[in-house]
Amino acid sequence: MITTKSLWLAALFAIVSFAACDSDDAGDNLNTESTSAVLYAINTSSPDGFIMYMGAYAEFPETEPDRANMVELGSLSDAVTYNGDVFSFNWDTRTVTKWEVSPELALNRGTTISFANIGIPAYAPFTFHSETRAFVFDVLNGQVVEWNPADMSITETTTITTAPNGYSSPAYRHVQVHNDRILLVVNNIDPDSGFKVDDMVMVGLYDVNSKTMEYKTDARMSTTSSSVMDSQGIVYLTPNRGIHFPMVFGNNADVTNFGKMLRFDMNTGEFDPSFEMDLGALVEGPPSHVYLLNDNEMVVETTVEPLPESITPDNYYAVARATLKKVSVSDEQVTNYTIVGENVQSWINNVDFIVGDALFFPAGEFPDNDYATVNTRLFRVTSSGAELLYEADNSWPVTIQKIR
Repeated sequence: MITTKSLWLAALFAIVSFAACDSDDAGDNLNTESTSAVLYAINTSSPDGFIMYMGAYAEFPETEPDRANMVELGSLSDAVTYNGDVFSFNWDTRTVTKWEVSPELALNRGTTISFANIGIPAYAPFTFHSETRAFVFDVLNGQVVEWNPADMSITETTTITTAPNGYSSPAYRHVQVHNDRILLVVNNIDPDSGFKVDDMVMVGLYDVNSKTMEYKTDARMSTTSSSVMDSQGIVYLTPNRGIHFPMVFGNNADVTNFGKMLRFDMNTGEFDPSFEMDLGALVEGPPSHVYLLNDNEMVVETTVEPLPESITPDNYYAVARATLKKVSVSDEQVTNYTIVGENVQSWINNVDFIVGDALFFPAGEFPDNDYATVNTRLFRVTSSGAELLYEADNSWPVTIQKIR
């Protein structure tokens, strides 16, 4: 049974990746050599639970991929790309597996390393810094594990300062890397506490040279935030889709800055005091995801209001509806997109899904308000608008990334 707390955690981590265990079978999708490659991973539901599949394609598939040609991944899994390879993370077993992508776009399973004996929690934020340096962050227990993605070995474990004021929940996947600094968005909110949030945002800033972590806060926006970074190292901090829980169901009368957007400069290591945008007012609803198309334009997913009278914490994601709007940061101009359908929500995080100049947006629908069944309309969103590519029953994409 999917509970309110499990849904909240999925929203907080901004990812829904379920499925079982890594398969040894490679996904051979094409018989001809390809100089370009895109990773495409989906979740599907089955009588045994959710199953995740991934495959490599010369370009984003504009029709639904054949799962028979994809690699099957497992429970609490995820997949990302780096330096021409694919890395799958299984947080159930606390392991990471490297997959080489052949010229024919086959995913060939390589070495697996385990973090199980180190005490890394599920959904610990991870990121790549260079060809030989990658990191997994455990802010709750005050440790960072460095590993080498080239030879798949664990390099060292470093003790770091834990987050102050009880903050202990890094936003999974909202990690940005610029030069020798790594930024993590740090949250602290629990549905068992009535969805109470603090009236500030916090980030952790890790220096890969000094191997130290420091925490920065700003009271101009609330917690539960997401992050996107432009080409100059400017990070935009915004609410994520879980923000509606404390807004609608929580005891947060003293918090008035839910829809704000701030900037953090990775070059100076500080919040930008000159920038503050009321993103919620611009898009006329609570912002739930932000995708950066370029250094000035972003696509904002927002929950359509007013909310249905029947909405509760248990049926929120099956009842609430989302839409997309493009925002120009420089002049605050807003352009609407039309996503047709009832009960539409996206089940995606905001660090993937941009390939070239296109954002690929999966809009999920829940037949009969049933969380176990999700149908997806896959859209390509560009500066000219949103185009429907295909509809997939009982599945939804969870990763779309360029491999090479």
